[in-house]
Amino acid sequence: MMFGSLRPQAPAPAPSRLTWSWLTLFQIFLAVANFEPDEKGQEFSVIYKWSHRKLKFTPYQSIATHSARDWEAFEVDGEHFLAVANHREGDNHNIDSVIYKWNPATRLFEANQTIATSGAYDWEFFSVGPYSFLVVANTFNGTSTKVHSHLYIRLLGSFQLFQSFPVRPQHEPQLSIIGHCACHMHLLDR
Repeated sequence: MMFGSLRPQAPAPAPSRLTWSWLTLFQIFLAVANFEPDEKGQEFSVIYKWSHRKLKFTPYQSIATHSARDWEAFEVDGEHFLAVANHREGDNHNIDSVIYKWNPATRLFEANQTIATSGAYDWEFFSVGPYSFLVVANTFNGTSTKVHSHLYIRLLGSFQLFQSFPVRPQHEPQLSIIGHCACHMHLLDR
């Protein structure tokens, strides 16, 4: 199985699209984080599926998101997941981000777990030996950028808080994996 994130080197094609994440199950999917409402005022991010017949990605599933900033695709024990970083809902930055799990029976990504976040901006998944981790970069709690980002470990079928890191992002936060056992947050000036 292949997983990864595609980050644009040039500006995104539309102002409402921020990041892409792709994964391969039995087909290739591309999840696009939309952070602005559509013409009806609704916020949806779209999962696209590669069409071998049309030779392009076609819309497959729309998922309600809230100023989505990132999708992270990952696999744990043969199960496939997508985590969305919901940044804010209106003026409220303290909202849940959602981990979706692929349901082979319905052939859809379904909400599997919610995690409280504060202005979530980025997710990163990594494994250390038999342990699976998911870390979220939080940026703003509604009054301050002096917030904690959180590292979660997968235990007993769900992600549970493992460790918190105080951060004070000044610019765009980016989580990076160094080797296979360390994670750090750095700030990018863009």
